[in-house]
Amino acid sequence: MIAPRPVVPVTSSSPAFQHTRAMSTLLRRFLYRESIPGPGREEHIMWPPLSMPQGLGNRMEKRSTLGHRLLSHTAGLLVLYTYALVILVNGGWKLGLSREEKERQGKLGANRASLWALDREPYRGVNHRFYTDKETDHRTHYCESGNTSRDSELVILLHGFPDSYYSYRHQLSSTSLKYAHLVVPDLPGFGGSDSLPNYSPAQVLSTVARFILAMKSKKNHDRCIIVGHDWGAAITCRLASECPKGTFSRAIIINGLHPTVFRNNFTHNLTSFTRTAKSTVFFHHPLHVLFSPSRAKRDLARLTKSWTKNITPILSQARKSHYIFPFRIPWMPLARRLPTMGDYYVLRQVSKMAKCHDEASYLANSLGPGVPECAGANGTGFGYGASVKARKGQELDDMISYYRDGLSFDPWEEKDKPEALRRTPGPHEQLIKEQDAATGQGLGEGRFKCPAIVIWGSKDTFYAPQLVHHGWGKMFCYDIEMGGSATVMLCRSGHWAHVESRGRMVVNGVLEWCVEEGENIKIRRSEEEGDKERRDDLEDHVEGVRELIRLVPIWYGGGESMVNCY
Repeated sequence: MIAPRPVVPVTSSSPAFQHTRAMSTLLRRFLYRESIPGPGREEHIMWPPLSMPQGLGNRMEKRSTLGHRLLSHTAGLLVLYTYALVILVNGGWKLGLSREEKERQGKLGANRASLWALDREPYRGVNHRFYTDKETDHRTHYCESGNTSRDSELVILLHGFPDSYYSYRHQLSSTSLKYAHLVVPDLPGFGGSDSLPNYSPAQVLSTVARFILAMKSKKNHDRCIIVGHDWGAAITCRLASECPKGTFSRAIIINGLHPTVFRNNFTHNLTSFTRTAKSTVFFHHPLHVLFSPSRAKRDLARLTKSWTKNITPILSQARKSHYIFPFRIPWMPLARRLPTMGDYYVLRQVSKMAKCHDEASYLANSLGPGVPECAGANGTGFGYGASVKARKGQELDDMISYYRDGLSFDPWEEKDKPEALRRTPGPHEQLIKEQDAATGQGLGEGRFKCPAIVIWGSKDTFYAPQLVHHGWGKMFCYDIEMGGSATVMLCRSGHWAHVESRGRMVVNGVLEWCVEEGENIKIRRSEEEGDKERRDDLEDHVEGVRELIRLVPIWYGGGESMVNCY
């Protein structure tokens, strides 16, 4: 018996239109393996289920990945040659060394000696130190200041790209933070720290985590405040969310992205626009535009609104992060050309954005120690590692690899973590993972295990706030002892909020507030008699993160700041 033909109820009476719509729907189901309803509420096409030919899905996925790489590399070359043209027009390339360039190189050498020579203090009360990882022999250079006793509060500060410990010079030399033990390491591959084989989460996060555990082992308590800016903020977010509860007492994020927040916002925007586009007449029945121009006009308005809301932030972020595309070019000698060409033209422009009035100091901060500095040693007999000495002419290669090796979004497996941080997820965490898998939102994996404070300069030229800043509240947690979390918006500050004169007053004030919060906890925990004057000052400290609503405007010098508590 011959099976009856499928029923195709339609509103239009044109046989040609019926045939065209049926064939287009069949083609879409063949390509997308899904049932797509027609524009009318009563319209549906009943076709037998179709399957993707064997191997076609893998071939389409490979072609999509290849297309993304080709687009990224093409954009990288375009950005690279655009900057080359700008430098050429501005006279950045000249035959031979001009007098100005010779003076600039002389200043660079002097500033390198000032920042990286191990036989002197870079700033008053700031000392060079080294930590050697017993498992990997990786040597981390760090600077410390403040109260280094075993009972003082430990504050770890992680810098961003293309910085070093120099990024936190105002915090290291601050007299208001003298009661805390400030530790600023150079991230692996930056400044005076050794290079790594690669810069995946298994290497970078594990190396930084072991360094932090080593610093904590020097204290009589388990409290540790971790601060991160830019790349340091991304690493801070991953450590504060993927390490067990109790590893950190509080996290402070300064103008950086949370990988999970960014990925969720990006996916949500892209999915929302795609869903809107698929529901329009232009996607389903292009010929229907001729028969129903009024609906086509409405759909065009919805599509335009969805584009403005969802795709414009993605394009804005691509424009702000255009420098990343050259970094991802497969050939490293070409990838490193952007920051180095034109006598470090790009880095000199970045120094102005970072509010550093001395270009030579900022270049010395980015390029790390030179050959004379690598030959010295500090008071304990330690010096810079062999990989630091071998970077001459290639100082930025390791920094660029942070953008190439998947540090932000690749998983950090339990087997790669330090043994002290390995754990088995509890029933509650397992339930969160199952919910995330069901909803596709992935919020559980990025939730902080400690209270956090996000300090955001709204004039940031590197991040689109719709993708990076929105959604932080979903990642916060509340601790019974440490209290809640907060976001602090600084309307007059930019990407380097902790360096700018007004912004650093807020950052230093928040750090001091967090240190006093930890001191209060120590007083409540201990019955020992301490410094009475210091104890009286701490007892006046109002508990609760909501106090920042009153304090931040005072630190910031008036209005134009906003604090949200969670």
